[in-house]
Amino acid sequence: MSVEQKQNSNSFADIQEKLPGKTLKNSPIRSAIPTIPVWLSAAIAEAYTANEPAKQLTAAVELDTDEACDAALRYLADAPASVEGQGGNDNAYRIACHLKDLGLSEPVALDFMDNLSDWNERCAPPWERDDLADILGHAYSYGQNSPGAKSAAADFDIITDWDEPANDNPAPTDDNRLSDARRTLARATLNLAALAGTAPPPREWLVQDWVPADVVTLFYGDGGTGKSLAALQLAAAVATGEPWFGIPVKAGRALYVTAEDDASELHRRLTDIASEQGVGLAELAGKLAVVSLAADDPTLAQASGDGPLKFTKLWHALAATIAELKPRLVVLDTLADVFAGNENIRAQARAFIGKLRKIGIDCKTNIVVLAHPSRDGLKVQGNSAAAGSSGSTAWHNSVRSRLVLERDDKTGLRTLHVAKSNYGGVGASVQLRWHAGAFVLAGGTVSQAEANAEADRVFLDMLDRYTAEGRHVSPNPGKTYAPSVFADDGRSGMSDSRALADAMNRLFGAGAIRVVEDGPPSKRREHIARSEPAAGQLAEAA
Repeated sequence: MSVEQKQNSNSFADIQEKLPGKTLKNSPIRSAIPTIPVWLSAAIAEAYTANEPAKQLTAAVELDTDEACDAALRYLADAPASVEGQGGNDNAYRIACHLKDLGLSEPVALDFMDNLSDWNERCAPPWERDDLADILGHAYSYGQNSPGAKSAAADFDIITDWDEPANDNPAPTDDNRLSDARRTLARATLNLAALAGTAPPPREWLVQDWVPADVVTLFYGDGGTGKSLAALQLAAAVATGEPWFGIPVKAGRALYVTAEDDASELHRRLTDIASEQGVGLAELAGKLAVVSLAADDPTLAQASGDGPLKFTKLWHALAATIAELKPRLVVLDTLADVFAGNENIRAQARAFIGKLRKIGIDCKTNIVVLAHPSRDGLKVQGNSAAAGSSGSTAWHNSVRSRLVLERDDKTGLRTLHVAKSNYGGVGASVQLRWHAGAFVLAGGTVSQAEANAEADRVFLDMLDRYTAEGRHVSPNPGKTYAPSVFADDGRSGMSDSRALADAMNRLFGAGAIRVVEDGPPSKRREHIARSEPAAGQLAEAA
């Protein structure tokens, strides 16, 4: 007999006798009921499946946790009370089902409905405990969901138990791959129930309020701006625990990998950096590892066209080194050298950054990747995704931090600023000036004598470089005019041609440089060469 037939039969009185809970007065059974209450449907199902065992639903999560009990109390505080003659049985059944969904076991749910909350006291009249037990029995036997199906733990703990396959090396079937994917989801899912009531750990920074800890940072700067030098100074600062341009850093080992500078250039730079920090190179040993791949293939990842990235043996060797050393900081100089994919293809950009990010998380390491901006990126100022960047916006979007170093061609000053920080503000900046082979804060007080000495040193250093390269510079205005040529060369770190012209004149006056003629008699040309100054003359000229 169907439910519809039962509605039109005289046996409703018999069913009423079997219903759970209290008998409601003044509620005669009519021959037709527009909508069958939930509790009545359950009673009918019980009456006509007497020979069938009740459903035994496995709990979705651990039951009766503190979080589940708290949720139950909050729910019962606002749950509607059952009122005789106004659907009281149906209301109680819905509440019982909800407590089950929240993650309470049947006995605990009974205690909450009966006396651990004020819900039963608000009912008119209050329920007898045995009547509530009958309603809960139906809810837990015939309710649609497993206990705890709608708890917070069920929402976020996707999988809490696993049966490992009997075969330790199962064939790579679709089912196995699906199981692996589900394990990944389970492992990666936060257990909010376990986190509740505990204070979150404080945020850690590599560079305080600039670079968050254990993330990938892109550091952009045009060629000759000095980003390699600034990044090497960051590595040295982390190794010694000294501030980076006045900003506190987290101390630890540092690994600097460059494909642009050879050992001799790195030796010069490190000597200047150590001097600026007031330490010797020996004090950096064991704390800072510097690797030059200038004469080797530095490719870490490559791709053919728009195909997937393939990671090289060098990548795996580097990853193993990082896993072993656990450095606080890794610098890769530059992206164009280590990434042989297409920077405009979003999938390749995200894959490369994603691999670096995994290393950072697994090894608690910051990875800073140096990169050159595109021509369009050079034109954009400020903190937009395009400012100082290049290639797909996926590079900007995939990292949690991005720095940009810019140069003022008029003053020679550099501005280092935060172009992106997911965990802090953007726009923070410091101004830097080049001094004795390293960057220092531009805000410091510098005497004119110190500025002159620095310009003299830069002029002589660049003259030595050009002489070694077989290129002559002239003391006379023109295409090879030394002050202009040196100011335009990014290696000088000084773009003020007037300061360099003054330095040239001082050096001529001190006898540190001289004019040399060469070429055939019919076309003699002058160029500048070094000469040994008389003792004390250079110091006096400065």
